[in-house]
Amino acid sequence: MSSFRQQMEDEAPKGFKLPPPARLRHYGLTAEQYRELWGDGFCPICLKPFGPGPRTACIDHDHRTWEVRGVLDTSCNYTLGYMHDNADWFQRAANYLLHPPTELWTPRPRLEDAPPRQGD
Repeated sequence: MSSFRQQMEDEAPKGFKLPPPARLRHYGLTAEQYRELWGDGFCPICLKPFGPGPRTACIDHDHRTWEVRGVLDTSCNYTLGYMHDNADWFQRAANYLLHPPTELWTPRPRLEDAPPRQGD
């Protein structure tokens, strides 16, 4: 590892790791810009800390313009991709979660609360 990369990782908060140089070049970022986007090490959507595995920090970009928007964890980055970066879909999804159609239904009784069947 180059001394610059090592120094940057040593001076950054715990868990910070620079992506490979080729990935930074792919998005047109410098190491300093990436470090700034990484911020305090928490995903700005789910607010969970970046880390290994599913919480790996990903460079998020607009899929039409390739403009870099920030750094997200893998799960949040995939979610944006699955929703095709469509803010209207996200607003409808949030409304759905807050007010699901089934909230109008009377809950079904649990099996143990149901009256006995005839013949039981």
